Amino acid sequence: MKALTVIPLKAGSAELSDVDDPPETDGPVLVETLAIGICGTDAEILSGAYGWPPHGRERLVLGHESIGRVLEAPDGAPVKKGDLVVGIVRRPDPVPCANCAVLEWDFCRNGQYTERGIKQHDGYLSERYRITPDFVVKVNPALGILGVLLEPTSVVAKAWEEVDRVGGRAHWDPKTVLVTGPGPSACSPRSSVSNAVSTSTCSTRWRRVSSPTSCATWERRITREPWPMPSPGPMWCSSAPAWPPSSSMP
Repeated sequence: MKALTVIPLKAGSAELSDVDDPPETDGPVLVETLAIGICGTDAEILSGAYGWPPHGRERLVLGHESIGRVLEAPDGAPVKKGDLVVGIVRRPDPVPCANCAVLEWDFCRNGQYTERGIKQHDGYLSERYRITPDFVVKVNPALGILGVLLEPTSVVAKAWEEVDRVGGRAHWDPKTVLVTGPGPSACSPRSSVSNAVSTSTCSTRWRRVSSPTSCATWERRITREPWPMPSPGPMWCSSAPAWPPSSSMP
């Protein structure tokens, strides 16, 4: 099958590779990849600044923001054939540390965690992948392809959880939040806080450009003029929609 792979820490090494079918050791749930989101982490890996290949391998399959459709699943799994799903990115360390032992993998203390498409575990940017039932999340079919934004949205949700924890130590009545950055994780909180506090953001103009991998990507031009920030959109390698609408493009 085809997959987008890279040699971590080597710039310009990305290629569309022929790879083996996903190993059954990755899990009994087989998923067909529908779309992959591209974020700053992927850009860092592609630039040669970041990333780790699986043990004993030179190349890493990219992709951690994903949406896919289940092709097969065992009896008793929380998903079934035809379901739209998103794969969880991080896996706890095998020791485990105190945090991983209580399922707080994002606070891993010894650094021995792995991450799909980032650190020592192939990602989701392949035609198919396998995953264990406890690391797959069923997506409401009404979301369709926009389910690819679930992973960056979960990052935002966790950030708000931590903000509430810190702010809740004493009386706290925030009125304004500053959201910076033009990526999916920065765009998502703008809508999540719009009903709670007033929002100041860096206004961004968008125009479509083609990427070296022929996937859809976006070039951002920072501007001081008021400009409606578009909702973040998925990026995939075929039939990419005209987003944002041409009427809003500079």
